[in-house]
Amino acid sequence: MRGNIADNRHGGSLAGAGAGRKDKLNMNPVGHSLHGERSGMQEWETVGKEKVALTLVEQLERNARELPDKTAIAFHEKKLTYRELNETVNRFAHGLMVRGMRKGDRVGLMLPRIPELVVGFLAAAKAGGIAVPINFELPVEGIRPVLEQTTPRFLLVAERFSGHAGASLPPLHRTSVITTGKAVNGWESWCDVVKNADPGNPGLDVRADDLVYLNYTSGSTGNSKGAATTHSHIFWNTFASIEALGLTRDDVHLCMFAPFAHPHELFARPLYLGGTMVLLENIYPPFRTTASPA
Repeated sequence: MRGNIADNRHGGSLAGAGAGRKDKLNMNPVGHSLHGERSGMQEWETVGKEKVALTLVEQLERNARELPDKTAIAFHEKKLTYRELNETVNRFAHGLMVRGMRKGDRVGLMLPRIPELVVGFLAAAKAGGIAVPINFELPVEGIRPVLEQTTPRFLLVAERFSGHAGASLPPLHRTSVITTGKAVNGWESWCDVVKNADPGNPGLDVRADDLVYLNYTSGSTGNSKGAATTHSHIFWNTFASIEALGLTRDDVHLCMFAPFAHPHELFARPLYLGGTMVLLENIYPPFRTTASPA
């Protein structure tokens, strides 16, 4: 498995935005306050004089405590507050854990830009797992090697991708598949997993240097390769971009990154700031035509 997975813990593709830094830094850049204005208050923990990266888990749970009624995700007419997002993530994480999820297990995500993508990614993190976004635009021969390399314990699939996902699974696989729609092919549905699950924080020991996802390359010049990415990589990459762009908690983020390429870009900045993310499944709206005048 490791042969085609590039360990990104010491830099890699995120290094240009500060991800190559260590988890603890002796620097003191200007940060953002919880109220939108720029100030010396940092969005990180302090141990002595060192600044320590926060995990995705810590950021989400902080927002649920401090901004419980603020909209975290807007998706068409649906909205999730930070309290609701945290509880939904917790339910899915607990659902995975009671089904055998263990720390370090991989969770495949074959999803478009929908709330379940963000929930699945963060639930994998809360359960101590590693998210593996899958490029659903690839043919079966492009997806199957990724599944063979990563051997995901679970695969979360959008209902409309269920046929493609089923064809892409390796023979004799041991992956438990969960679909966002109705249960098919003996798979479980999303509703089955979260139904009656515990909404409380799992409270696992998740650390900044833990791997949180494998960011796979496009495979345009060969087989796709997974860059191993930690919570710390995402934190410092996010911090650097927020500093460069001057973002605050009051900003609304229209999240248009591909769900299978750098998917942390969909939610990392609003999660760090306690802002609102807007998800659109399609970049281009459907064309509307009208009859030509006679």
